[in-house]
Amino acid sequence: MNKFIFSIFLTINFISFSIAQEVIYSADVYEGCAPLTVQFTNESTIGDFYGWNFGDGNQGIAHDTVYTFENPGQYTVWLIAVDSTGELIDMYEETFFVNGTWFTISTGSEACPGENVVFEAQGDYWWLNWYFDDGTSQADISRLEYSFNTPGTYMIKLVGESDCGLDSLTLPLTISNTATPPVEAYTSGGNEACPFDEIYFTSKYKANEYFWNFDDGETSTLANPKHSFSSLGSKMVTLTTTNICGNSNTDTIQIYIHDDLEAEANFTIYPDPVCPGEVASFYAWGLGDYAWTFGNQGTSIAYEPKFIFPDTGLYNVNLVVTNGCGNTASTSQTITVETDSLRKPEVEIYFAWGDYWENDTVVVCPGEDVKLNNYAWDENNLVFDWDMGDGTNYSTKDVVHNYQSAGIFEIKLVATNNCLATDTAYKWVYVDMDALPSTNLLVIPPKLCPGEYAYFMDDNNDIRETDYSYSIWFGDGDSLINATDYNDPNIPVFSHLYPNLGTYNFTMTAQNLCGNSIDTSGVITVWNDANVEGFYYIENSTEREDYNDQVTPGCPGDSIEFLIAGGISYEWHFGDSTSSTEHFPSHIYDEADTYEAYCIATNGCGRTDTVYTDVAISDTTKPNVWFDISDDYVCAGDTLSFEVPGDDHFQSNLSFYWDFNDGSFSTERKPNHAYSTGGDFFVKLILTNGCGSDSVYRHVMVANPIIDFEVTPDNIQP
Repeated sequence: MNKFIFSIFLTINFISFSIAQEVIYSADVYEGCAPLTVQFTNESTIGDFYGWNFGDGNQGIAHDTVYTFENPGQYTVWLIAVDSTGELIDMYEETFFVNGTWFTISTGSEACPGENVVFEAQGDYWWLNWYFDDGTSQADISRLEYSFNTPGTYMIKLVGESDCGLDSLTLPLTISNTATPPVEAYTSGGNEACPFDEIYFTSKYKANEYFWNFDDGETSTLANPKHSFSSLGSKMVTLTTTNICGNSNTDTIQIYIHDDLEAEANFTIYPDPVCPGEVASFYAWGLGDYAWTFGNQGTSIAYEPKFIFPDTGLYNVNLVVTNGCGNTASTSQTITVETDSLRKPEVEIYFAWGDYWENDTVVVCPGEDVKLNNYAWDENNLVFDWDMGDGTNYSTKDVVHNYQSAGIFEIKLVATNNCLATDTAYKWVYVDMDALPSTNLLVIPPKLCPGEYAYFMDDNNDIRETDYSYSIWFGDGDSLINATDYNDPNIPVFSHLYPNLGTYNFTMTAQNLCGNSIDTSGVITVWNDANVEGFYYIENSTEREDYNDQVTPGCPGDSIEFLIAGGISYEWHFGDSTSSTEHFPSHIYDEADTYEAYCIATNGCGRTDTVYTDVAISDTTKPNVWFDISDDYVCAGDTLSFEVPGDDHFQSNLSFYWDFNDGSFSTERKPNHAYSTGGDFFVKLILTNGCGSDSVYRHVMVANPIIDFEVTPDNIQP
């Protein structure tokens, strides 16, 4: 008996039943913080023996039971009833939400060396810290890709805080050349269809290669293909996934093709109620041809359409499905479109320069730019109203503003979403003629050899983004007065060459628009001591953080940039038997690997040192594709702005291809586009680097202009 029931546990995800529901249970709690203890009460009227599957790999045999879910997550709990002979009678399931912070690993418990693994945090958390057991950590990133090049077992740890308190979860990940990829195939719309009904197949897990065999002579290498069958009978559809190690795994699902299947027109709406201007998604249950009517607002023939209702009200949504057997079904539901003041957006604003990032108040001069970044978030479109406290208002996402008169000004940002719910954030600016610059002036190194550079910097600011001017007296008769940009073409610093031995008294000054300044002074010593290790800073472009504060490996064929500060002559070795004597070389690697690059540098004292920089090249580092859009609900003729986040430096190895779904295309990073007519448009971006391409869609709804006029007898002309 136990063996039979457990065999059912192992196959419940692949069996479809249509038995009348007489097996049922209730629970004393369906949601709570981990660890969550649930009392299950069996209220079934049939069955001789009962088995439980708790959705976390554990099972039990009992009439009633108590179970504790130790870890956060979403769990589907099945109750299985069998008769005295062991025959299945029926089964029943409910979903339980165990709150807290947890995470998933895209490749399961194992992966290949160099394989990109997606780690994704789950739950309603406030902050996150990732620890990868290789000395690397990341903070406050919910979804990231990471790869391990060295085989071994790594204990991946996520620490997060939520309403349930502090959570810590550790999962093992084994990196091995024998890693087997996870595989699971499933369909949308069930496993029964008519001839020529289009079935949507999906691979649950991401893989390097996919191979679908539809058991009718047709195949596909897409991750999520669509397929229809022309002949009747049972089809054993197999999905084979292959990882970058060349190892494969297979899953099989059975599809039944009938000639007398009734049409199914039920559908799900999410969300319902929905707010005006918010995207509502509709999911058909059955297969066939679809004809949707959204009240008197519009129509669609898509399988899973999205629609935006511009005004409040009750709208009748009707779906007519005609399947390949020639049968038709129709279902109607009412969707409620209403405002909801409780569905508030989340608004945070920060000062965007200097060390003011998290300050509530800054002190500036009259006329000095105050820059604020807006980190408001909502599932839908947001409208912004900035009140700068001096009679000035803005409606842009971020603002740059300057105050002409002294005083204390309260900045208020109100963000309003489609539900007409609002959230507000505040900052304060003290405008004072006595304000001092916010700086941290540094010079490195304080001791150097003849013919080397000293580097002067403001560690608080990128000076190109401030209103400050900088003056430096280098102590050798040379100076730089009122500079507003760096003089070094390769590094964002001020640099100065000291060719001769001696001691040099320098002064560096930062001055704001009030004329007030902060300075630092010191001594730079130029000596000729070859016994002292030289100063060097070395890096390559695969070590730099991108706009998401992540370090991303390069791809074969990418141009990798190398940088070194210090010394006077250089001999680079790139770890692949090639070399260069340039100061700032670039290099292309043909194969994926981790290369120990190094530079043999000689300083002005004649001392030679070797400094190292590891280069990570992966052939699986496809671009992390996403784009921002200025609005997702506009009128025909309005100009939309599209942008891939980041800056040109991080995009140097990328190419862009935009398909605006109206016959227009672009290869720019930040294109603008206007739709001439109304409709639903799915904008596609294909991002390509040396490892390949990835794509993403975003939905834009464009409304035709509404012409409103009134005819009266007074304005009718004969």
